[in-house]
Amino acid sequence: MNKRIIWKILFLVAALSLALGMTVLAEEEDLTLVSVSDVEDDGGLVMAGGHGRVFIDPAMSLLSMSNNSKINLSFVVNSYADPTDYYEIVIYRGTVLSPSDAVYRKVSSFSENVESKKYVYEWNTTNVGKYPPGIYTIVVTSYYLSDQGNAVNDTDSLEINLEDYRLVLDRAFVERLYNKVFMRSADPDGLTYWSERLYKGLVSGGEVIAHFVTSPEFVNKHTSNREYVQTLYRAVQDREGVEQELAYWLDFLEGGVSRNFVLKGFVDSPEYGRQCASYSITQGTVTLTEVRDRNPKIAGFVNRLYRLIQNREDDGSGINYWVDILVKKRQTPQTVAHGFVFSPEFVNKNYGDEDFTRIMYRAMLNREGEDAGVQYYMNQMANGLTRERMFWGFANSPEFKGIIASYGL
Repeated sequence: MNKRIIWKILFLVAALSLALGMTVLAEEEDLTLVSVSDVEDDGGLVMAGGHGRVFIDPAMSLLSMSNNSKINLSFVVNSYADPTDYYEIVIYRGTVLSPSDAVYRKVSSFSENVESKKYVYEWNTTNVGKYPPGIYTIVVTSYYLSDQGNAVNDTDSLEINLEDYRLVLDRAFVERLYNKVFMRSADPDGLTYWSERLYKGLVSGGEVIAHFVTSPEFVNKHTSNREYVQTLYRAVQDREGVEQELAYWLDFLEGGVSRNFVLKGFVDSPEYGRQCASYSITQGTVTLTEVRDRNPKIAGFVNRLYRLIQNREDDGSGINYWVDILVKKRQTPQTVAHGFVFSPEFVNKNYGDEDFTRIMYRAMLNREGEDAGVQYYMNQMANGLTRERMFWGFANSPEFKGIIASYGL
C-alpha cells in the first residue's frame, strides 16, 4: 500500500479517536470552509519548524457579534506537505476550556503542498439553542505525529462575545428611528436605553416611535403637517410618501384631528407590523386619548367653524371642548355654531354687515354669497334685522342641515 495512503488512514484514525473523546459532538457542520487565499510575505513557514501550523488571523481580535447569524473566522494555515499533520478547531462556551464546555469540533488535514494560505470558515450560529448569548472561545491546535504519538505543534485562541440577536436587532431598530426621525446618529445612552427596553419587553415598537415623534427634539423642529407625514413614511415604510398618500393624511390633519391620530394609522398598519416582525419586536399601538381623535368626523365639523368663522386654526383644546359637547349631545350643531358666531373673539373683530353676511354664507351655506343675496341681507339689517335672527335663518337652512349631516351629526 502507498505510504501516503497509510499515513492518511492513520490520520483519520487519530482524528476519529479525538472526536470520540469529546463529550459534546456536533450533528451538523457549524464551520464551513468558504474561501482560501494566498498570504503574502508570510514568515510563518520558517517559524513552523517543518510541521503544519494554524493560527488565528491577526486581523481578528476580540469580537462582539450576534448569534443567529453566520460569522467569518479567518485562520492562517502553514502547510508542509506532511500527511500526518492535522489541526482541529474547537468552540468552547465560556473561557474555562473544559471538555464539557466544548460545543463543536472540526478536524482537518493540511494541504499536500508547502504553502501559506488564509482559510476563512463560516461559523453558523443560527441554532440559538446551541449558541445562546455569551462568551465563546475559538481554539485552533496543530498536531503532528511523533515517535510517542500525536504531539501538539502549536495552539492559538480567540474570544468572541455572542450577543442575543434580538438585542442586536432592537439596537438596529432604534438606530434607524434616530436616523429617520431626528436625522442624526443615535447617542450611546439613548441607543442603550431604548434598545434594552425593547429587548426586555418593557415597550412596544409603537410606543418607541410615539416617543420619538412627540419628543421635544422632534417637536421643536416645528415641522409642517406635510413634513410630519413624510417623516412617518420614512420611519415606518422606509420610503417617501407619494402625493396622493400625503393628501389622504393631510385631509385628516386639516380636519381637526391630532398628529397622534395619523401616527396610530401608521403604527397599526400592516407595513409597520412587518417591519416590527423583521426586528423581532412587538408592534404595539398608539392609544388615542383626545375626544377629537376618537370622533374625527365631528372634529372636522368643529374645525370647519374655527377656520370659516374664527379664521384660524385651533391647538386642539377648543376642538376637544366642542366635540365633547356634541358627542354628549349637550348642544346641537346649530347652537355650537351660534357659540362661534357670538363669541367675544368673533364679536370683537367688529365686522361690518357685508363682511358678517359673507362669513355666514361661507360658514353656513358652504359657498360665497352672490352680490344680490349679500345686498338683500344688508338691506334687511338696515331695516332692523338683527344678526341673531339672521344667523338662525342660515342655521335652519337646508344647506346647513346638509353640512351637518355630512359630518354624521
